[in-house]
Amino acid sequence: MNKKLTKEEIIKIAEIPNKVKQGKSSRAKGKAFERKTREFLTSQGWIVNRFDNNVEFSGQIGFMQGKLTPSKAKFNPFTKSVMNMSSGFPDYLCVRSWKNDCRNIKSVEDFKKKCNCIYEKEFTEKLLFGNTYDFNVILVECKTNNKLDKIEKEKCEWIETNLNIPCYIAYPEKIGRKVNVKLRRTKQ
Repeated sequence: MNKKLTKEEIIKIAEIPNKVKQGKSSRAKGKAFERKTREFLTSQGWIVNRFDNNVEFSGQIGFMQGKLTPSKAKFNPFTKSVMNMSSGFPDYLCVRSWKNDCRNIKSVEDFKKKCNCIYEKEFTEKLLFGNTYDFNVILVECKTNNKLDKIEKEKCEWIETNLNIPCYIAYPEKIGRKVNVKLRRTKQ
């Protein structure tokens, strides 16, 4: 019953990557890159806010209807805890004022006061659907591999056509040992 493993089989088993460790490190690297992207965008003068909405599609293939809905928190049933509170797509909603009287706005709280918004939902709706002629608004998705999957591409296309807000992908560019954040438009 108990089969003895040969030396070659033991070496083969030891060489198989541990998927748990790989997933853990990938998530950590992704979060670190999101932090770096946020710092980069704020240094460029953008007010960066986590985007807590998601695009959901319904209907038949080819005749898909999209709508913007609040994103749901990811829940782990085994530990009975929330894994991820903000899982919206794209990752960030960025706003930059190009009018002189709004240059002193440096944070999301200042921007909410300027727009007379109390709640987060009201703030997001005012930016997406309101009169935002004083501000540039973009949506940014962070990707360490610089690629969107098919569903993410459809979501970006829906956002750009229906909301008229440009979507960008933030990706890392290595120069020696330093990692720089680069932005590229999803629709080219």
